[in-house]
Amino acid sequence: MLHKDIKPKNIMFDSERYMKITDFGISEDICTQNSHQDIGTIGYIAPEVAKGQNHGPAADFFALGVIMYEFILGERPFKSCERNDLIKEMEEREIKIEDQDKAKFSKVSVSFANKLLKNDPK
Repeated sequence: MLHKDIKPKNIMFDSERYMKITDFGISEDICTQNSHQDIGTIGYIAPEVAKGQNHGPAADFFALGVIMYEFILGERPFKSCERNDLIKEMEEREIKIEDQDKAKFSKVSVSFANKLLKNDPK
């Protein structure tokens, strides 16, 4: 299942501190030709979603990477609030947490976040 709107507001933690994803209102089953709709919250959508291209589970993974980036650096990787500006920002650079930022978090968590933040869903 594709959630299609992973963002901090849709993540909760249970009493044992396990992450739970909520609000499956726009989710859909995974199939070979998933939606071309550009649904999702600006700033958390994957490049293929922003461009209205066919997308799969990688779009949800990208959104999780954006959230991890926020946890690690305390800010969003993309500054744009308009869809066209966001697409341009995504095309101009691939987001990556640089070495100097790793001091506060484990190498494993930073490496995992960087792997989720790939512009190419493959």
